[in-house]
Amino acid sequence: MFDGIKVQQLSIDIDLLLRSDLFTFPLLVDSKTSEILNRVRQSTYRGLTFSLVPKEIGLYKCELKGSLHKYSNGGVQNANDFTAESLFNVINDLVSNLKINIFCSRLNNVEFGVNITLPFPVSKILKSLITYKNKPFTKSYDYKSQYYQCAFQQYIVKIYDKGKQYGLDSYTLRFEIKVVKMQFFIERGVSISSLADLLDISQYDKLGSILINTFKEILFDDFSVKAEGLKPKERELLLKGRNPRFWQLSEELLGKEYERERKRLKRAERNFRQLLKTYSRSEDWVQLVTDLIMEKWQAISSVLPDSKVLIRSKLVEWRTSQKTEKCPKLTSVLSKNLSENNHIGLELF
Repeated sequence: MFDGIKVQQLSIDIDLLLRSDLFTFPLLVDSKTSEILNRVRQSTYRGLTFSLVPKEIGLYKCELKGSLHKYSNGGVQNANDFTAESLFNVINDLVSNLKINIFCSRLNNVEFGVNITLPFPVSKILKSLITYKNKPFTKSYDYKSQYYQCAFQQYIVKIYDKGKQYGLDSYTLRFEIKVVKMQFFIERGVSISSLADLLDISQYDKLGSILINTFKEILFDDFSVKAEGLKPKERELLLKGRNPRFWQLSEELLGKEYERERKRLKRAERNFRQLLKTYSRSEDWVQLVTDLIMEKWQAISSVLPDSKVLIRSKLVEWRTSQKTEKCPKLTSVLSKNLSENNHIGLELF
């Protein structure tokens, strides 16, 4: 389901946030000069980071970033299954305990994907990656693991070994799409723009189709296919096709030249896929993984009838209780007295 999110303008009562025993918002100050080194204050709670960002004199906003999946696990990990009902429990907790207005909190980034268990090492898939939409995968690193991704203006396709990241005994693959521009959803007919929309069950089938079709478009190699014994043209296509640079479209091409090259590579891709299928000596593990992604998405996005009723009734309740006509953009700083008596109060200016 959904995992990482980013909300640049969280609709929340920051005074309430500051009073809560769940958070501390330290201020970074130079011990020698008492100079404030960073006016942005952050506090992380169960995998979600809340940032208080000064905007104007006397005004600041709250940004939210982190993993809804980790939040459901106390901030520890996101390697298990995160179901639609688990997502509801997280949103319910954010509304009930932190009083977040989920209708006014607009999403800027959101990740959706699945963790699937494979009958073979994840490295088999990662080593076979060639391109997605003519773009090579790049290897990146974070503090725990490495992952492969293809980045575009509106979204990023990510695939990596979740089992290795958390030291699991199983071969666990993570496949996800990170939406970095919400136009991505608009162009694909998906109505998701706020935290509340994450609970719109009617959107889940569309997201599943996007995830599966994206995986199908990835070009994988099949190392069981050998160049020996192939016809000259087949051998040439095999050797060239295994090089990610062969599939890249030159940025210098424009207009008709670009379109001709795009069509040529599209034909070459169809021929390359057929070549691998014809001469493969291994099981069709790409289809196997595709089926596993489909099955897992259906499993984690399915909602029981009673739960559907509960989710819909809660959304109506929240919409009725939360102000949605005028969403607050900036919050004024705390009163002087409260700031002086509260060690986590804001002394920003």
